[in-house]
Amino acid sequence: MTPDYTAVKKDMTVRQVLAHIRKTGKDSETLNMVYVVDEDGRLVDDISIRQILLAQPGKRVESLMDRSYVSLKTTDDQEEAVFSFRKYHMYAMPVVDSEGILIGIVTIDDVLQVAEQETTEDMHKMSGMEAMEGPYLRAPLFRLARKRATWLVALFLGEMMTATAMGHQRGEGYDDGYPAETRMRVI
Repeated sequence: MTPDYTAVKKDMTVRQVLAHIRKTGKDSETLNMVYVVDEDGRLVDDISIRQILLAQPGKRVESLMDRSYVSLKTTDDQEEAVFSFRKYHMYAMPVVDSEGILIGIVTIDDVLQVAEQETTEDMHKMSGMEAMEGPYLRAPLFRLARKRATWLVALFLGEMMTATAMGHQRGEGYDDGYPAETRMRVI
């Protein structure tokens, strides 16, 4: 999350908003959205920069508002943020505290990093490994073995049970449908 965003009041004109953007916009993370806040800093709406650029200079911000916006809460999980970005196809989303006060924004590049980390972690879990802190090829052998030990022990035990079951099947006249002369002999 970044605290660098552009916020305006609903009673400002488009001309005032554009002047405000020119003055403070260089410090903003993104200028795709302008956030409308009340006197206490609570998020009221978000307006696309396109709407502002196409509006008449004397028009008030309030007349551009539709009071329909999506925001994240400071208590939301990272995966929830990824889900919200996918669902709403946003470039940036405002983050509000429990009282609705705008405290920052999250941009799509931040969310993509989180999604990549989550996916990597999930892939490590699926492959029976714990997530590595550093590059895989530079990790000490003991650490690699310790991280994979549980999975390797489970595979070894599973292989032993499979071999035992196959041995019992062969001993009880298992018929695979092939003539006895063509079967491979296991030594």
